[in-house]
Amino acid sequence: GGLGVAWSPLTAGNVASGSTDRLVLYWDTDSAGSRSELEPTSKFKGHSGTVTDVTWSPKNPSQMASCSRDKTVRIWDLREKKETQIISN
Repeated sequence: GGLGVAWSPLTAGNVASGSTDRLVLYWDTDSAGSRSELEPTSKFKGHSGTVTDVTWSPKNPSQMASCSRDKTVRIWDLREKKETQIISN
């Protein structure tokens, strides 16, 4: 199930989510069109525990962060489709 959800403050329709499956998901809700079910645009793997929250950069529309029960914060880049920084306990 999903835990953390955040709408991008800079790009309409962009949503980040995290959940118990240890994934961070990026959703472009504007690309859904008339489809009734939306699939994630990108999946980011790196956490070894439940992703408890996500947030967007207030200045960079291609950057988001996630925190996890694995005691790390990870910074993700949508353009590179990978983590760019890990902050650990």
